[in-house]
Amino acid sequence: LPHYDYVQCEVQWPFGHGLSYSKFDYSDLKVASNGIHHGYHKRDGDLPVSVTVTNSGSMEGYDTVMLFSFDEFRSTTPEYKRLRGFEKVFLHAGESKKITIPIPVSDLHFVGPHDDSHYIYESLQFRIGVGADTDCRNMEDGQDDALCSDPIALTVDEDYIGACEAACDLWKTSGCMKSAKLDSQSCWDKCTAIGQDTSLQMNNDGWGYNYVHCLENLVWNNDFNADPSQCWKMTTFCRDVLATPGMDELGHGATPDQFVGNHSGMLALILSIVAGLVATVCIIGAMRGGFRKKRGASDDIQFMGLPTSYPVD
Repeated sequence: LPHYDYVQCEVQWPFGHGLSYSKFDYSDLKVASNGIHHGYHKRDGDLPVSVTVTNSGSMEGYDTVMLFSFDEFRSTTPEYKRLRGFEKVFLHAGESKKITIPIPVSDLHFVGPHDDSHYIYESLQFRIGVGADTDCRNMEDGQDDALCSDPIALTVDEDYIGACEAACDLWKTSGCMKSAKLDSQSCWDKCTAIGQDTSLQMNNDGWGYNYVHCLENLVWNNDFNADPSQCWKMTTFCRDVLATPGMDELGHGATPDQFVGNHSGMLALILSIVAGLVATVCIIGAMRGGFRKKRGASDDIQFMGLPTSYPVD
């Protein structure tokens, strides 16, 4: 898609284009705040946007008021313009009406550069414009100033990590936080603490999206119930992040001392050694003929002769 720094996007028929027997004008575009915030523990709600619609034609009619957002920058290529809300209003000739449309802050997330299936939030700036023909990404020409808002800043917490938000939400959905001695705060702290040691080359996605995918396949499975009897699967089928604090999904940050005293791991090691020894003894015994049956055993195959011709009556 064209970027506003290079070329204005020209279209023959803008989204929402339509014919009417009347004419509608917009004025007094107002946004409730020029800054909104998203954090894991504290999230803003809706962003109300109001505009006055006037039927300046000679006939009554309907108009669909549409609000669009225009991102000024983003880590992934943003949409040229994105519909954020709309409302249909009926006005008599010469009538004006103030319309307020709330834009949920939760709608400002987008699929980030990490993968193609998870939404994230990011600190950025955007504008709100009203009307199908409005273009708020070409403000240097002074066009559509009255129909475009001032820049609005979306900010996130300094320790915000999208993968940690997804992972901790899945832990809450699973109903297993209590059995794992976790709460929302401790889950967030454990996940976001990964990567804070600048002396190591750490992945900055906390527990990582591979871990998130594993939890999704487990928690969203129809066979999984939010029951304590099912919670062992959270640390068995998926990586046991509680037993490896400070380790990212690539294994960075782990030390051998973290695994000392892990009885489940020690038991698995002992069982694997015993199984290997038993298999070795069986193989050696088979190679030496220890499992052959002695000749003359009662279950040897016996043969007897059969006549080759029979008398015919």
